Amino acid sequence: MKVFIINDTIPIILDFSEYIGNLKKDNYLVEIQDKTTVLIKNISNRANIIVDPLVTYKPNATGSSGFNEGNTNGGTNLWTWQECDANAYSSANLNTISADDANSVSVISQLQGGFGVTTRTCHRLVLNISEVNSSVTKIDVLAKHSVTGGSGTTATTQLALYAGNITGTNWKQLATQSNPVSGTTYTQSGTINSNANQFVNSTTGKNLVYILLFATGRDDCNTDPEPPCISNINHKNFFMQLNITSTSPTKTGLISTSLGATPFYTNVSNPFNLTLNSGQSSTVTFLVNATGDINSTHVFFVYANKTSNPSINNQTNKFNVTITS
Repeated sequence: MKVFIINDTIPIILDFSEYIGNLKKDNYLVEIQDKTTVLIKNISNRANIIVDPLVTYKPNATGSSGFNEGNTNGGTNLWTWQECDANAYSSANLNTISADDANSVSVISQLQGGFGVTTRTCHRLVLNISEVNSSVTKIDVLAKHSVTGGSGTTATTQLALYAGNITGTNWKQLATQSNPVSGTTYTQSGTINSNANQFVNSTTGKNLVYILLFATGRDDCNTDPEPPCISNINHKNFFMQLNITSTSPTKTGLISTSLGATPFYTNVSNPFNLTLNSGQSSTVTFLVNATGDINSTHVFFVYANKTSNPSINNQTNKFNVTITS
């Protein structure tokens, strides 16, 4: 990145070359792609340059797990806290829903008995994060899933996204779609910014966030054949991720300058302070070493502000870095 001071009233230009991709443990962030430029107005002579990560988790993060279940003629009541555990996700399943593509993990539930019979399905994901519950101030959840009516005449009646409240052992609805179009993939999202710490279980030696995908269907056979109508719904989970906002100094906020700090540390002062005269420029390079959980994704950006007036500031575009094995 370069910082220019053209004169005391024309902007500093922070020319930050983005890296978009993966960062292996004990390797430095050195590859360069896709430049972006930000302007910081009315800066004169002195500015702080800061590199700052936010944290994103996907279901294949170390220590995470998943389950799904379908009930034949199971009604449409929401699954209880103890339910939705019939089928465990494999490692391959967790990898599938950690990639935002056309692949999915599905669960099928039958309807048997004719007109008006209802059923339900679920996918329950347990994501292991690095932040302890007391430090978590906000959780953003995003999921992509669909429900399809199978053989027979099936009405798809609901598709919803929930997060688990640990304190009350109940599910908080984040998004819902009534009468979803059969086979259509819906992107659902929601934010927990009130008592977010109650949605992280830090009593098991891990820090677990519970997410539930819920679908229902109804058999609309209007005849009474022998044997009775048999139909089903197919609930597909395509993608899921969490964004965690935390007060934890080692997990969000400025990248640490302490050797070995997790999930990253840098060998450059952070914030980095520099003084430039009009017409001068300086290149600032942060070498960032990854020490955090494998398969965790972090959102990086760099920002700058005026030392004497931090409200005068700007930042680069954000970009993803995933820690790989």
